[in-house]
Amino acid sequence: LATAATLDPHSDAPPVNQANIHLARRDGAAAAAILARLLHHAPDNAEYHRMMGAAQRHLGATEAALRHYAQARALNPAAPRHWTEPAVLLERAARVDEALALLAQGAQANPADAPLAQAQLAALRRNGRAEAALAAAEALAARLPEAAWPLAELARCVMPTDRPRANRHLRAALALEPDDPAFIMEL
Repeated sequence: LATAATLDPHSDAPPVNQANIHLARRDGAAAAAILARLLHHAPDNAEYHRMMGAAQRHLGATEAALRHYAQARALNPAAPRHWTEPAVLLERAARVDEALALLAQGAQANPADAPLAQAQLAALRRNGRAEAALAAAEALAARLPEAAWPLAELARCVMPTDRPRANRHLRAALALEPDDPAFIMEL
């Protein structure tokens, strides 16, 4: 990466890649130092704010991380990670209601986004809100009748208590997407 930086010193790609490497190693301090320089030159870059949120998370600076995630959402509300990453951070900080509210807000802002809706349903299930998860999954399946993933989510909601019903939903999902290995494995 050092060589790449010398080949095109005006490119953001080498420092972004370096920051990503530091984030993968959970080295928040090194990532934050690089991202601070990038944000100085591009303060309206949503992805840099998301990455800085991750760096601050690794540093244990929850509120600073949440501020950067909020800025990333303000700049690009369509990116699922701008909603899901801070929600996980809030959950881990035992701020479950805030996490669930954030995911609900994200799902409302991006109603057709599968990863965001899936994160919301998983968070509801993880936090003992089975009835709310089931209601949300049923609403998704009704709103998106040609999509397989809402049926799979509906199956995951009922699986602990009604395996035959879960299997019916998984078979319906497989009928829509017969090659999806996740549906096959769950069935």
